[in-house]
Amino acid sequence: METAIASRFSQSFLLELVEKLLQIESKVEALNVISSHLRFSINLEYMTLLLEESDSAYRIYTPVVAKRIPHDLSTDLIEKASFDIEQYVDSSETIYSDKLIAIESLKGYSQYFDAVNSWKVFRVSSGQKHYGYAFISDSLTLNPIETPLLRSVFEHLAFALYRLEQQANLEEVNRQVSENNELLIEQQKSFQRANSALLETLDEIHDAQEELLEVRKQASLGKVVRGIAHEINTPAGVCVTASSSIETICKQLLGDLSQNKLTQKNFVQQIENIQEIAELLLLNSGKVTDLVKTFKHAAIDEWQEAPVEFSMNKLLHEAKSQSNFRNQTDANIEVDCAHDILMFGFASALRESLVLLINNAIHFALTTAEDKATLSAREIDGHVMIKVSDTGKGMTKEQCDRLFEPFYTSTRSQDHIGLGAHIAHNLVTQKYRGSIKLVSDPLCPTVIQIKIPQSIKA
Repeated sequence: METAIASRFSQSFLLELVEKLLQIESKVEALNVISSHLRFSINLEYMTLLLEESDSAYRIYTPVVAKRIPHDLSTDLIEKASFDIEQYVDSSETIYSDKLIAIESLKGYSQYFDAVNSWKVFRVSSGQKHYGYAFISDSLTLNPIETPLLRSVFEHLAFALYRLEQQANLEEVNRQVSENNELLIEQQKSFQRANSALLETLDEIHDAQEELLEVRKQASLGKVVRGIAHEINTPAGVCVTASSSIETICKQLLGDLSQNKLTQKNFVQQIENIQEIAELLLLNSGKVTDLVKTFKHAAIDEWQEAPVEFSMNKLLHEAKSQSNFRNQTDANIEVDCAHDILMFGFASALRESLVLLINNAIHFALTTAEDKATLSAREIDGHVMIKVSDTGKGMTKEQCDRLFEPFYTSTRSQDHIGLGAHIAHNLVTQKYRGSIKLVSDPLCPTVIQIKIPQSIKA
């Protein structure tokens, strides 16, 4: 019958050691815990630890007094020494001090190994990481049960060192996270300040835009008022003069009649004068009436119509006919448009815009029998592109720049008031929410491009 082997290690000893290793907060504290427990349990007098200090260096510790050598041993040297040390790890053999001291990497550190003649070597290693070696004096005889238990002690030391590393890493990560959070908070505050400043700037810009828009409205209104006054002034002045002349003639006739000075010849002559002045009055009052109608056309509010479905091809031909009828001409106007372009919008407003633009072409571009104007239309992604072009000599740069300006004309002496292109511009941009622009260069055949939606809501 075999005799049971007793051990100086108890279960309570290991549990207490593990519990304390879980509570340690530094490497030195861990080494002191190991040292004190081993001295108490197995009367260990000498122990030297060769442990990794960092990724690039090792240090020798003597945990009895928690000392360490002042200089680091390079990782390369320890890796070379590991080959000689590993053959003694966890074996029943011992490594003598003179062999340890003879290892190239450990020369110069004999004071940590020559206290005893021989050593037993254990790995300070866990499943996560290898930290180094523990050297225990061989004067202490370990039985077959105590050797694996002692190996377990150094595995728990390795676990404790690994936990400390992970805790330090976690603290560093938390510190960096905290710093980043503070930086993010500061950046957020900075962004909020910048955003507030931007909003204030946008408010200022919006206010400035409203002020500028109001100034432009007032300036535009002033220009329109001056233009209307200028256009009406001449015929209205003629009407006033004519009325005054008729009044003077009537007074003279009445005076001659009361004094019996009125002769038949004089009476007929004055009646003929009144008739001529009346014709002049009628002509100029008609001009005033026509001007007022034209001015009313310039106001978008005058174009009250519901959107309807219509054919673009048909509308272009209608615009061509109306232009020739208004101008009592048979101008060479071509239409280039597919028959299947259907529109839903303000037909009358669009037709009037095209008629006004064609009128300009008739008056200013079609000066010879060979000259012609073209109305074309194409579908493009839910929109229709309309072009009004001619083969004339084109306009000067000033005329191009001021084409859509109200009351601008280069032929005012021919009773042109300069509202046609302006009215067309207003109808396209405001009634249709489209765009109209001159796409030709100065002194080249004129091309005006209109882009409007193919279907528009009421």
